[in-house]
Amino acid sequence: MLTFSANSAIIVGAICFFGLFGCVIESPPESAETVTERLIPLLTDTQLDTRRTAALSLGKIGDPQGIPALVLALSDPDDQVRQSSAWALGTMADSLPDQAFVALVQHLTDPSDSVKQAVVLALGRTAVQKELIQV
Repeated sequence: MLTFSANSAIIVGAICFFGLFGCVIESPPESAETVTERLIPLLTDTQLDTRRTAALSLGKIGDPQGIPALVLALSDPDDQVRQSSAWALGTMADSLPDQAFVALVQHLTDPSDSVKQAVVLALGRTAVQKELIQV
């Protein structure tokens, strides 16, 4: 049985709020940047739900500032975090640098089917913006 501390529940709730804030409300650019700056360190939190929710929130906000941290999160030990990070990168397909594109391609061999599926979907979104590379 999973147990959560009150602190973890508050953090996950705040991350969900930030994600919805970025998704629903048309916020000024400096606001999205501030939220992104606060979410990035949470990608390395000790709690799985915090890392996963931070990745999803970064994808909903869509600030390219989060791309390098999401690329690193593709190597998280948990498949849910890797899947969420791949999905988030796919939402920013028009802003992905080549390094992020290559990182996604490298994760086509992830041991988790759900991660591979998220990577394929993310790459599908980037195919419109980038030429396919020879692997």
